Amino acid sequence: MLASQFVWDDDSHNRPILQVIALLAVQFMLWAIIVRLASRIHEPKQKWVALICCATGLASHLFFMSANPILEHDGYRYLWDASTLNAGVSPYRYSPAEIKRAKEPTETQATKLDLALRARSDWEAASTLDKVGYPEIKTIYPPAAQFAFLTAFKISGWSWTGLRIVFGLAYFCGVLLTFAAQRDRLSRVPIVLLSLCPLAIKEVGNSAHLDAMLVLYFGALLFIFRYHERIRPARLAIASGSVLALAIATKLYPLIAIPILTAWFAARFSWRISAVFVAASIAFVALLYLPFLAMGERSFFSALGPFGNQWLRNESLFGVLHFFSTRAFGETNVSFSGIPGATGPLGTVVAKMIATVLLLVVCGLASRHAFRNARTSDPVEILSRCIGALLIAWFLLLPMAFPWYLLGALPFLACAKWGALPWVLVATVGLFYYGEFYIDANDLPAAWLTNLHRIEYGIPLVFALTLHVVRTFKNRPLEGVR
Repeated sequence: MLASQFVWDDDSHNRPILQVIALLAVQFMLWAIIVRLASRIHEPKQKWVALICCATGLASHLFFMSANPILEHDGYRYLWDASTLNAGVSPYRYSPAEIKRAKEPTETQATKLDLALRARSDWEAASTLDKVGYPEIKTIYPPAAQFAFLTAFKISGWSWTGLRIVFGLAYFCGVLLTFAAQRDRLSRVPIVLLSLCPLAIKEVGNSAHLDAMLVLYFGALLFIFRYHERIRPARLAIASGSVLALAIATKLYPLIAIPILTAWFAARFSWRISAVFVAASIAFVALLYLPFLAMGERSFFSALGPFGNQWLRNESLFGVLHFFSTRAFGETNVSFSGIPGATGPLGTVVAKMIATVLLLVVCGLASRHAFRNARTSDPVEILSRCIGALLIAWFLLLPMAFPWYLLGALPFLACAKWGALPWVLVATVGLFYYGEFYIDANDLPAAWLTNLHRIEYGIPLVFALTLHVVRTFKNRPLEGVR
């Protein structure tokens, strides 16, 4: 199996990266064919197709249960955070590099030394600590993520198996909730889309990415809105606020969905119910931070600055902004203290600011659309369209966009019924990302990486333009024909 050839400290030149990319390409093509066929099968047979696809998807995740992670190391950070919390220490307190450097047992570093001694006396702990990516940065993962890591650590210790079990179950529960949230359950296409999605199989089944938890929470959110008529408005606001709080306390960025949901509640019910939703979201997020506050932790976001300043990987909309702003403002280093990501070359910082403004504009437009259609449109469909569009815009404008960041958008894409375009983005991003490792391993010119990113994000653009042209000419009558 290809995964067995991906060992952490082996020479990267010997890794079959091109074979992995080829296998992923075949998976994406088969996935597209199966989805297309499933949409054309008669409704009575779609039930069996959905069951077979769901079982096949689950089997694909189980297949990776004990496999080596392929070109991935985030799981080591997850497990280190979990082990720290399991020892009764806040994972926000020390970076892995600080633990490795701890030597003298002074009063101020007694806890740090204790963690260091634990790591040095346990071979698996020491090995995991050595493999943590960006060890000089403290953890950036919020409390709900830490509890998920701890659950996985309790299951299998330092093995990735626990992470794959927790995230795999979360993903498939989210798939089922998303399917249950569909208005037209006679169509099994959404469950086929999600259960066999190669991006999920790789990034959840093998890479064990935390973003699988968002599929669960967003699926639950859509499920709640499917039955909104059976729930009192205040209870609906509290329930949806608590679920969104879990999403926010897992990956922070679901915060951007609050304005859309606030607008929907205000238009559908009243501004009072909207305020209940916002208050519930804030209260439940605060509740999740409470255990760490009780441990004396106050510095939850100190790592966001280094994280935002150092990582730059997006040649889509942000890449365009970065290209022009760098040429307009130059690369003189600047620093705006207290603002994550606002340290570095001036052109880059300006590009981030413009991207933020554009995202706020998209958020405002999506919120306005949700407000105007709250009473006349199906809530699951309208919220899926608005939140899905916002998450896609966020991904395209994000300075550091990784494929697994799209996992959280999958429930909304499945319910929004936008056609093939967003799924083309899912496929190209999930496929071409791994080409970067081949370029890096073989010391190829930097231009190769730039061109790879352009292909990665250019294919969806070409697809969209082609689709627009085809539809335009298809709907335009020929001259002389009436």
